[in-house]
Amino acid sequence: MLIVALAATAAPAADANSYWTDAAGGDWNDNANWDTASYPDNGNGGVATYAAFIDLVSGSPYSVTLNTNITIEAFTLDSSAATLNHTGGTFTVTDTADLLAGTYSLAGGTINGSGAWTVGDGVHATSMDWSGGTMTGRDVDGLVGGHDDRLGQDDDRLGRGADDLGHQLEVPRPRPGQ
Repeated sequence: MLIVALAATAAPAADANSYWTDAAGGDWNDNANWDTASYPDNGNGGVATYAAFIDLVSGSPYSVTLNTNITIEAFTLDSSAATLNHTGGTFTVTDTADLLAGTYSLAGGTINGSGAWTVGDGVHATSMDWSGGTMTGRDVDGLVGGHDDRLGQDDDRLGRGADDLGHQLEVPRPRPGQ
């Protein structure tokens, strides 16, 4: 299990839970793909905050494309058939993100948030494929690995400011007294 904590602030629970329903895959921002009839983005469809779940069990693989700015309260990826292809825009999760099964592919755009991102639950095959884009947040508190404390196939350790993967990891330095 890998935990990337972007900051340590608690947030209130979401006003609505929104579940992915399209086994063929599609765009995040297509209302028809979600059980709430509005795609999860805080303020969309008159809902203040969303928790989004991509956990549809399917007999064949499916992909969800995220290519626009989205802000939600919480996110869960929990289907071995699912791939979230983040190709553009900023994906902001204000509380926690749990990548429990499936693949999160960051090929462009930005991940931003103030809560912990958990990758893997120790049971299901889970991956976070970082081939482009950036991760931002107030601070990176640490990495915890259940099987391997490295990202990538080689010795790709994260450090302050940049990583050895060839992609930028934006980590603002704490101000004095923080």
